[in-house]
Amino acid sequence: YEKKRVKKKLREIRNRIVNGTDFGLMAGIHSDDPGSRQRDGDLGFLSRNQLVPEFSAVAFKLQPGEISEVVESPFGFHLIQVIEKKGNLIHARHILKSPSIYDSDMEKAKERADSISKVIKSGVDFNKLASDLSDDDQSKVNGGVVRNQQTGGNYFEVEELDQNLYIQLQIMKKGDITQPELFNMLDNSRAYRIIYLMDKLDFHVANIESDYDRIKSAALAQKQEDELSKWINSHLHGTYIKLPESYKRCSELSVWFSNETKPISQK
Repeated sequence: YEKKRVKKKLREIRNRIVNGTDFGLMAGIHSDDPGSRQRDGDLGFLSRNQLVPEFSAVAFKLQPGEISEVVESPFGFHLIQVIEKKGNLIHARHILKSPSIYDSDMEKAKERADSISKVIKSGVDFNKLASDLSDDDQSKVNGGVVRNQQTGGNYFEVEELDQNLYIQLQIMKKGDITQPELFNMLDNSRAYRIIYLMDKLDFHVANIESDYDRIKSAALAQKQEDELSKWINSHLHGTYIKLPESYKRCSELSVWFSNETKPISQK
């Protein structure tokens, strides 16, 4: 019900904007994003990887001035307007509405999580239940397995974990399953989760068997850097660009100021 109410409210706001009401004014009055609300919903220039996929998938298809339909993301529901496009960046603003969560909703969520926990203890496969019952769209397709976005694998290093989660995992053993616990999500809303520790590795020297995904990711990054360097070196001669004098302090750009290649047009 609460989601329906929020979506209906945003559709009403959108209709008012389409009929002439200023987007920034409506953002300042109605948006639940405290950071951008003070700037009339302005998010500034952003690249795809600075936005959650649900937001970027819609925002990058909009033309300047166009207003999206209601978009759902982990943070709530949005109306998006693109102000300007510049290369791989968009200048956008939005109106965010987050569904309210009432105590009665949390009680129902706790009861549901407790019932799922009992089913798990009865011997039903955790991954099957996660696929069928989890509300986390990203992990449920993998049977509840959380992917490391940096490496693409299933393992996380200590510094990549939330501190509270790390403390809890410290006392768990491989195969342990927690009781339902309350936690804060990315949008600061609350939810219940059940954690299954599939594996746990002690500190060790990296090796192919245990750290394949991380080594693969590092090797790929190094290969990309090497190829980019080769490309730059092959294009130094005959490539003419103009850089501000202040950029000479940047060691990464020093090759472009070389007297030997003379690739700069200092007009």
